[in-house]
Amino acid sequence: MKVKLCPYCNCGIVPLRCTYCSITCASAARRASKNLSGRKHSEKNSARATAWQQANRERRKQIQNDYYARNKALIAEKMKERAKIPKVIHQQKMASQRYRERHSEEILIRNREREQSEERKQYHQDWKARNKDKVKENNARQKNRRKFGGNRFIVLKRDSYTCQDCGVEAKDVHHLDHSGQTESPNNELSNLITLCKSCHAKRHLNEESKF
Repeated sequence: MKVKLCPYCNCGIVPLRCTYCSITCASAARRASKNLSGRKHSEKNSARATAWQQANRERRKQIQNDYYARNKALIAEKMKERAKIPKVIHQQKMASQRYRERHSEEILIRNREREQSEERKQYHQDWKARNKDKVKENNARQKNRRKFGGNRFIVLKRDSYTCQDCGVEAKDVHHLDHSGQTESPNNELSNLITLCKSCHAKRHLNEESKF
């Protein structure tokens, strides 16, 4: 009796009237053929889509711009709602971090060019002129962190914005051990005190006269 090998597994002996050695091999071969044809179809479609996108790049941009112009308010609301989701916030942070790591040199060059440009300098000057209160608050916060370790406003509230020498309203904070001008000042609350400008100057003059 003539026999042949199974075209799927190459191990089973198949009678002449059968194509595969078992139903299992037949169904597996059918699935493999279906997946292969589907993959070829998807590759063909993706190539066609890529070619269309490259040929119609300007048209796609115009379609996107028109859509954003028509639905600007709706898109803004959706973005606000999406930005509140913790998972999305984490994904956005990680994406921005990866972008900065990949393009660190480009970002440095771009920032230097912006800082050196005259338009940027003029923009900063105009912004500071319009927002003097914000600049003042920001300078006060930086001074608080740099000179008092973040304890300046805590001390002022503790002393009720009152000079501890003469009792008038005051906004200066003084280091009792005179370490404020050193590289590592002692910013503990027990070492900080509220003084007015005149009493603050007197304390420093008395300290200088000792040396």
